[in-house]
Amino acid sequence: TMVITHRALPHTTHAAEQPNAPTPHHSQRSWEALCVHLCMYSMLGRHWMLAAVLSQTQTNLPHHQASQMPVQLPSSSSKDRVGSACMDSDDSPLSLPFFYQHKDDVGRAEAAYRAAVQADPSDAVAYGNLGILLQSEKKDFDGAVEAFRAATVVDPSNPQWHLNLGALLEEERKDFSGAEEAYLAAIQANPSCADAHNFLGLMLQEQKDVDGAEAAYRAATEADPMDVDSQIYLGLLLQYERKDLGGAEAAYR
Repeated sequence: TMVITHRALPHTTHAAEQPNAPTPHHSQRSWEALCVHLCMYSMLGRHWMLAAVLSQTQTNLPHHQASQMPVQLPSSSSKDRVGSACMDSDDSPLSLPFFYQHKDDVGRAEAAYRAAVQADPSDAVAYGNLGILLQSEKKDFDGAVEAFRAATVVDPSNPQWHLNLGALLEEERKDFSGAEEAYLAAIQANPSCADAHNFLGLMLQEQKDVDGAEAAYRAATEADPMDVDSQIYLGLLLQYERKDLGGAEAAYR
């Protein structure tokens, strides 16, 4: 199934946005910015981030310069996918509505999804894909919330549906308490789903709850030690929110 809306990492104020703040050397800023923007496009990203940390410590930059780069990743870097540990392998796309949707016939795709859930009200995949279509193609957020909620009722043990619901509530409704409830439900459904912890952490960091975000990222790294995103999120938080370069270096390694 298609899952999850797009979401960028929280933005940390940097020198250019601070009145009278010193501006880091241009070449240093360019190198660090390149590291940040590459980090989500390759498995090598963690090494780029590590290089950025080491470049700060080894070139003896003043502390205010070493910690004031923008932390803004491309919008496709965070809430745009669900890891394999979070997905139900039995869920397969519905061929007919997918055919219509890929042909840009949104109306017939929606009708096909609705026919599918009417024929089988226990089909969580159909509800989930209907919600995604309503959210992304029709901007019918009320309808999408209803579809995602139906999917969570039919299949509460699958974190995908809770994450879809939470991301929509957070991004489109600004219903942070509802989003947190959905993310916690995803964690309860599958504690080994690193993305469930990461989604919660991203939202908490956006709300300036650094302690809560760090706890969520650490839980994600424990849930799936091989999940690169979790390590990068934790490293970025430690580097720019905590100014803990040693901790960030350990996360990137």
